[in-house]
Amino acid sequence: MAYKNKETALKGLEDGRSFFSPLFDNFRDNDDVVLLAIKEGNYDDDQFPLDYSSDRLQKDKSFNLKVVELSGCSIRYIDNNLSKDRDIVFAAVKRSAMALNYVEDYHKDDKIIISEALKQNGYYLSFASDRLKNDKETVMFAIDNNPVALEYTGLPLRNDKEVVLKAVKQKGEILNFASKDLKDDKEIVLEAVQNNGRALNFANKDLKDDKKIVLEAVKQSPKSIIYASNEIQELCKDNDPIKVLESATLAEKLQNQLSQKASQTPTKRIKI
Repeated sequence: MAYKNKETALKGLEDGRSFFSPLFDNFRDNDDVVLLAIKEGNYDDDQFPLDYSSDRLQKDKSFNLKVVELSGCSIRYIDNNLSKDRDIVFAAVKRSAMALNYVEDYHKDDKIIISEALKQNGYYLSFASDRLKNDKETVMFAIDNNPVALEYTGLPLRNDKEVVLKAVKQKGEILNFASKDLKDDKEIVLEAVQNNGRALNFANKDLKDDKKIVLEAVKQSPKSIIYASNEIQELCKDNDPIKVLESATLAEKLQNQLSQKASQTPTKRIKI
């Protein structure tokens, strides 16, 4: 026998009764009962309370806004026309960025909607349109919220030093997704290995042979010595790589200072 009043129906949902039961036949058009059924989450992926509600509720924009505010990914279940409505898309993404899985591509080119997703995690740049993946403001905002966003950034911005520097300062190994040129940029690579020594693995060949960079890498992660050049690995063999490289970099620094002084010393003219 179906429930006779709303209070009993609501109590039934709270006690774990299935909304799909005939018990709720009298409440398919009741906003509060349907919303509570969605909130309780007592349903399978192939069932959704909205599918069992009245036509009025299924086509009511204000009601569907409440639905996606409860569960962003429920946008996949709502009326096709309403699921394309920008207000509903925005509300769904604000509740859960995963709702981007279920929206039309043109919404993924909407900077405000994508920014709402990026507030939750920069990873969601992966859902954005190509245009926004190449929009520097959007990319920088994404990296602020998760440097892994660099992986999904358009190629031109992976060659932007400001963008890559912001990313590797937070997550050194993200150097892997920088352009080839920036993997050969000493400032970029130094920041990366100081954050994570293993980022040395992604530096270009010449910088793996740079004693100062390798020193900073092994200070952060001693095992990163395996990513250094063969020459440096041989130099450090059976010794503490930090001590060896500190001595070597100091010696190079002194040698450079002596060379600079020698080049600055004025040549005396011999009178004939």
